[in-house]
Amino acid sequence: MKNLMKVFGFFAILALVVTSCSKSTDKILVKKDGKWDVVTEYTEYKNGVVTATSSEKGSITFSGSNFTMVDTDGDSISGTWSATDEKVTLSISGATILFNIVESKNKKQTWENVDKYTEDGDEWEDKTVLKLTR
Repeated sequence: MKNLMKVFGFFAILALVVTSCSKSTDKILVKKDGKWDVVTEYTEYKNGVVTATSSEKGSITFSGSNFTMVDTDGDSISGTWSATDEKVTLSISGATILFNIVESKNKKQTWENVDKYTEDGDEWEDKTVLKLTR
């Protein structure tokens, strides 16, 4: 019984250490100059069928509450950002995009935004995935 209690105690302490050492997304993004490589993947669906896809590479830099995203052609957009443990909000020229955090690690982030709407009786879905790596 004592051995069982020792094992249980060990795992309880291990769980406490692991959860207390995890970093929140808002802290991870601005580390090391805040610059990330980013791949943006866009998929459009009409009534559940893929109608368009695109992918673009670039970089995104987080500084304080601001960000700048630059694509491989040199085009850029800037705005503000905020994050919780579950969501990242990007605000650009008055428009706000809310991304669900799919994966959050020190060197890899994956975010997803899905916009669903009905137009002329058709069900549309626009899915944007941002894949950030250092």
